[in-house]
Amino acid sequence: MMQDYAAPWFRARRLHGIDDTIYFGMIEPSDGKRHVFSVPHEQCDGVGAFMQLLRRIPVSDWRGVTGKSMPIPGFLQCWRAQQRKKKFEAPMWRKRALAAVDAKDQFIAVEYFSEEQTRRLRQQAKSDSVPLNAMLMAALHNVVSEQLLVQGGGGWFVPVTLRGALTLPSDEMNHASGICISLTGRTDGVAIQQQLSQAIRNNEHWWMWHQARLVATLGGQWLVNRLLPLMQQRQHLGSFSSMGEWSIDWQGSDYPLDTLMWAVPPGSPAYPVAACWLICNGRLVLMLKLNAVLGFGAERCQSLMKDWAIAIRSSLSSQFVGRNGEKCNA
Repeated sequence: MMQDYAAPWFRARRLHGIDDTIYFGMIEPSDGKRHVFSVPHEQCDGVGAFMQLLRRIPVSDWRGVTGKSMPIPGFLQCWRAQQRKKKFEAPMWRKRALAAVDAKDQFIAVEYFSEEQTRRLRQQAKSDSVPLNAMLMAALHNVVSEQLLVQGGGGWFVPVTLRGALTLPSDEMNHASGICISLTGRTDGVAIQQQLSQAIRNNEHWWMWHQARLVATLGGQWLVNRLLPLMQQRQHLGSFSSMGEWSIDWQGSDYPLDTLMWAVPPGSPAYPVAACWLICNGRLVLMLKLNAVLGFGAERCQSLMKDWAIAIRSSLSSQFVGRNGEKCNA
């Protein structure tokens, strides 16, 4: 049986004062009421957190992310596939906190779309020949680069699920690796998908997994603790996660039938913009958290989320909904 090789890295984060808490739960669209839960990333990934919650409520009828069965490419195969990359550009933030900040004092913004809006967004992505994930990421990157940066861009960490390939003691554990892509200024879904597709073809997610596994196996927690601070010196824009699609029947639970799931990655000072999206019962849900190192409060996080949502809705060809809820022609 394999080990959860991500767990030692999240333990090391806490040792160095970097919060690894995943916040997640449900939100009731009728009044915006949130139900908030948390779990250390050391114990599970975001998908695992949802599984844990739905099993304990319990909800008897639900479908989530399962992954695909596939062989794990070997270490040497992944190493040979790696291509020399330019050094990632460090973000030039407009604002950084000048004094120590409370990492737990962070606001989580949540925005959700109707089933009809979600359906149309999927159609638009198909029409543009890009996955919905790339379309949503392009909208976020453009808002972040225009509003939070002086100029230029930076790197994004994009988690990749390894479910179906890894066999861990529990299906709630960390079944994820990731890839990093570099974006400058404004971009679009096509440019993002080209980088993501190339990285997947090069098995960069498996190369990252092999490296994490090798360090944790040969050097143990001691070596992980010493390598993590060096890795955190590399500054990125943040992380962009897809939590996939969920079908949940809330019948018989304590929650309304139109309840939606939400979750947000921990983020860190080196990856300060933590963004996530998922589809729950046919409705797109966006989540956003800004690490306190940026020096922004709840109001700025919520404002950035609104602008991200506006950018997404404006991609619809016929109309989009403005900030105050009015319908506007595109």
